[in-house]
Amino acid sequence: MARDINLNERRIQKKTVFSIIIFLLEALLVVLLAYAITQYGFVKVEISDENMKPTLGIGDEVIVDKLSYKVMSIKRSDVIIVSEKSSDHTYYTSLRVIGMPGEKVWIRDGYVYINGKKIKEELKFEKMNSGGDFAEEVELGKNEYFLLGDNRNNCLDSRDGTVGLVKEEDIIGKAFIRRKPFAFVNSIDKF
Repeated sequence: MARDINLNERRIQKKTVFSIIIFLLEALLVVLLAYAITQYGFVKVEISDENMKPTLGIGDEVIVDKLSYKVMSIKRSDVIIVSEKSSDHTYYTSLRVIGMPGEKVWIRDGYVYINGKKIKEELKFEKMNSGGDFAEEVELGKNEYFLLGDNRNNCLDSRDGTVGLVKEEDIIGKAFIRRKPFAFVNSIDKF
């Protein structure tokens, strides 16, 4: 009978040790998954400029999809988050993709022309007061994008030399969801 008690105690000890190991492995898996999601999947960014007003405004919290551009290509009209580097720090800004790599972009009479043709945009934007660095035709390089803000006459975008053409490696991801107030970014139409 004493031997039966020892066997039961060992079984209970083995089950307890096994349960603890399983719990620790599950906890480690959750931590690794959370890290992978934030590093490679999604990240929250707070909008700190008026470049995309009225689509996105100061204080809007946006979930950025970092993964989709690893498997799909960047598309015209996507609202993206870009990493801007200054001498002091790195910050993020939101802009809309207008010109794609290899295209010739020109702003004439307040409108965007790509490869000599005026583009038709789904949303109604105000006529631009200035073409900035794109008052003459500019050809985009292999991994360069021409970006504009929705707040066309009151924003810093590719027309300004401090922003210029944006390289693919500086694009963090696609603005996916506005958290407060909730909306899918591609469905926001305040025009």
